[in-house]
Parts: sequence; structure tokens; C-alpha cells
Amino acid sequence: NERESWICFEVPACLRLIPSHYSLRHGLAGPGRRLTDWSILVSHDGFGWMTLRKHTSDSSLHVPGQPFPACTYTLPERPDSDFGHPSSMRKAYATPEYLEGMKVRDQEAKALLFRIKAMGGIRFIKLQLDGPDSSGSHCISLSGIEVFGELSVDLHRVIRAVAPPRGVSRYGATRGSSRPLLSHGGHDHEDDDGASTDPASSP
Repeated sequence: NERESWICFEVPACLRLIPSHYSLRHGLAGPGRRLTDWSILVSHDGFGWMTLRKHTSDSSLHVPGQPFPACTYTLPERPDSDFGHPSSMRKAYATPEYLEGMKVRDQEAKALLFRIKAMGGIRFIKLQLDGPDSSGSHCISLSGIEVFGELSVDLHRVIRAVAPPRGVSRYGATRGSSRPLLSHGGHDHEDDDGASTDPASSP
């Protein structure tokens, strides 16, 4: 129960994620401790963070009479599910100012996605509280978190992970030598004139 409490998830080192949506499920059956003000931050290295979505006075998880309410949100925040092109019904009732605001938010969302794709995706995603919950506490009361998006493999990291150490071949011998790095039995070695002194080969 601390201010700016947070929870962070890490994608395996060989994978990268370009997020598109995420879902939250409240952690209690009762009406208390619903999230109200929080942010979603992402990072590709765990040090530099970028705010992908900010929720302020959000009541999407405040559903009276519904235990464990859940909701799905876009990442980053987009004015409409199809990137700023409202449905015919919404467009019919929307004011010119509202439509102009949607275009601005649409451009901001596209800029964030461009930055994420330019860095090859992210590995860390963090949910951080920006204020107290509906009960006035700073607890993260959730029973489920899901993140959706495009997952890709960092082939360069995979290749480095499976490659042998520098100077060592795939078969355990140093490059330029046919002798093994480890001997599996016996006491085979060479004396100063190069002759073998393996006891098993002595008459």
C-alpha cells in the first residue's frame, strides 16, 4: 500500500513484443479497491520507460453488482478501434472539434507505435498507480492481466546464445587444433620431445 505502486512483466530475452491491447480483471468480488488512476509504461531494456497509455478517473472497472469486472484497452490509447475513422453512427453525432481531437490522438498513437517498431519491440511492460483506488488505498487489486500484440524472435540474440565461446568450435576443440578441450580418462600428455607418455600405450 505505497504511492506509485507498480507491477512489471518481462518478456523472455530472445523475444520482442509490439503491444496492441491489454485486459485487466478486478481482484475482488465486492465494489472496493477498483483501479481509478494508473498508467501503462513499456521499455526495451528495463531502464528507459515510455508511457503508452494513461488512465485518469477511469471507471471502466467500477461496475455495480458485477463481481470481478474486466475490461480491455487499446495500446497505445486510440480514439477509435480503427485508428481515428469513427463508425457512421459516431461520425453522425460527433462535433467537428471532437473529430479534430480524434485526429490528433490518432497521430500521437501512430507516433508511439512507430517508436516501438523502430526499436524492434519491447521486453518490459509496467502497470503503475498514479493515484488512490476507489477505496482510497494504493494497492493493486487485480486477479488477471493479459497483454495482446505481435510477438517476434530476436534472431541475433538467439544466435549469440547458442554460439560457442570465442576461439572454441562447436565440437569443444579450440580452433586451429584437433585436440579436445577435455580428456575423458587416462593421463595422456606429451613430454618435451613430443613423445606420448600414455601409460596404456607403454609395453
